[in-house]
Amino acid sequence: LSRRYDTKYSAWDPDQLKSAREDIKELLNFKFCHPILVRLGWHDVGTFNKNITVCPQRGGAIGSLIFEIELKHAANAGLVNALYLIKDIKEKYSRS
Repeated sequence: LSRRYDTKYSAWDPDQLKSAREDIKELLNFKFCHPILVRLGWHDVGTFNKNITVCPQRGGAIGSLIFEIELKHAANAGLVNALYLIKDIKEKYSRS
C-alpha cells in the first residue's frame, strides 16, 4: 500500500503536542466539557476512508470538522461549540 502524506499533516513537534495536551488538561480541569470534546474527536475520526490512500483526502483525525460543510452535517450538530472551546489552544499552536 503506497501512502503519500503532505508534510503539513505529518511532521508534528512532539514538544508542542505535549504542551497542547497540557493546555487541554487545564481546560478540562476548569470546565466540564469532556463529553463534547470526545464527541468532536469521534466525529473527526469518523471521516476516515480506507479506500483512499492520499492524506488528507482519506479523512480521519485531521481536523476536517473546522470546515463549514462538515459542521453543517446533521450528525455534527453542536460541535461548533466544541471548536469554540478549543479555539485559543488551536491558535496558540497553529502552524502557518
